[in-house]
Amino acid sequence: MIQFLFFLGRDNSPEKAFTKMKLAFEIKCSTPEVFQQRDPFSKEITSVYDNINIFYMPVTPSGHSVIYTSLKNYSIRNFNFEAATKAFFMTSGV
Repeated sequence: MIQFLFFLGRDNSPEKAFTKMKLAFEIKCSTPEVFQQRDPFSKEITSVYDNINIFYMPVTPSGHSVIYTSLKNYSIRNFNFEAATKAFFMTSGV
């Protein structure tokens, strides 16, 4: 099923789908800490959503997805980079 979604997301091109799938699995293998313990209701992740805005913009005419993020709270004490990275990848579906 996942392979099919990669195929559809790459203009039905097997070469592009393979490249995208290979990159996704390389990222997940090289940084497992970002892709483990991904509970969206954990205190760590909910605090991220309390401190940042995430907006999905319309797909551009050229087919690119745009995700806009901004900080709600600028205090460094409230920002957890690792949790924010997890939340970003959970939200974007990488």
